[in-house]
Amino acid sequence: MSLTEHPSSETTRAAEDLALCAHDLRGTLTVISGYANTLRRHGDLSESQREQALSGIEAAVARADGIIEDTLDGRVRAGSGSGAVSLDALIRRSVADARAATGREVKEHITATPVVTGDELALARVLDNLLSNAAKYAPEGNIDVTLSVENPVAIIEVADRGPGIPRADRKRVLEPFMRLERDQKAPGTGLGLTVVKSVVSRFGGYVQISDRRGGGAAIRLYLPLI
Repeated sequence: MSLTEHPSSETTRAAEDLALCAHDLRGTLTVISGYANTLRRHGDLSESQREQALSGIEAAVARADGIIEDTLDGRVRAGSGSGAVSLDALIRRSVADARAATGREVKEHITATPVVTGDELALARVLDNLLSNAAKYAPEGNIDVTLSVENPVAIIEVADRGPGIPRADRKRVLEPFMRLERDQKAPGTGLGLTVVKSVVSRFGGYVQISDRRGGGAAIRLYLPLI
């Protein structure tokens, strides 16, 4: 490529898709490692706890396979499946994954059992990204996941006690490779919220970033109900 040539939009898109794939696979591998460490460290697990860990590993492997397939087919931003997704079950699984991957106490607050239409694996990736970001940028304090309904939408909120996201930067951080200046030294690629925005848009919803009362960030996903 000469100095005057620029990458085509297709090349740029392919590079972003590969980066997104690597980003999400890394998070999924962290979940698998967390469950494996649980099985290794705790020899006195009950049968139900052991089954939960094994089920978590199986689900994470399936999610990794879905990420790879979507990337190969050019669907990494959206996912390929479509069906009824029970959000309460999905959140419980994602919270369990986050506990295994980070060792943090993550609390769930579920006040409804809504169902939406879309790709379940893609939405699981969204929750994985939000929870891993909360653990990374808010190393202390509560991480809370809330599920509620305000017809005609379901609302998922992931809230932490970190430094928050300044109002002027809230749209910018949803774009690919965009990171706040204060976070430049932290590990990461600036792609997690890009996945969130893309997948939620395909569900027909939108993302809202705000301050958490008492300090921290609150990210809400608004998803149309079936």
